[in-house]
Amino acid sequence: MTDLLVEQDRGARAASILREPLVVEAFEELRKTYVDGWSCSDPSDTDFREQCFHLLKALEAFERHFQSVVETGKMASLQMGTSGRNL
Repeated sequence: MTDLLVEQDRGARAASILREPLVVEAFEELRKTYVDGWSCSDPSDTDFREQCFHLLKALEAFERHFQSVVETGKMASLQMGTSGRNL
């Protein structure tokens, strides 16, 4: 399998995962939990508030990684279409 095909396949799999209802639900629930935890916490509880912030940032980074794989797959698809026309 060529690198472009591998990237295209990875992108399709990542997109499928991000559309999976349980994954969508997990991202929503975790995001809500962390934001609610932060917003309902006592302003003086800086350790807990920072923990919520770091958990939210980790969740965002995890989601961004999948989105990056999806975008890379789309670019691979475009490159394959372009290179195929040049042959």
